[in-house]
Amino acid sequence: MQDYYTLLDAPFNSDITAQRMLKVASDLPDFNDSDLFNEDGIVQRYNSLNRELYSLRDEERDVLLKRDNLSGANQAGSKFVDML
Repeated sequence: MQDYYTLLDAPFNSDITAQRMLKVASDLPDFNDSDLFNEDGIVQRYNSLNRELYSLRDEERDVLLKRDNLSGANQAGSKFVDML
């Protein structure tokens, strides 16, 4: 829905309920898809989503590194306990 509103260059309220969103979806205005790739809004939305994707990938990498560090510490601890 947000992408659609971006294409229309119209504001979008992301804090609406699912029922309200379904009502809004049934009343969406039409747009001319021949200008789809000439819209500045879609380029901005693409860039925004791309930045968010990179940010989420960075977050994922950090979480995976922390998980691996914890796993390594757990294994070292287990080996130490076995040794004792």
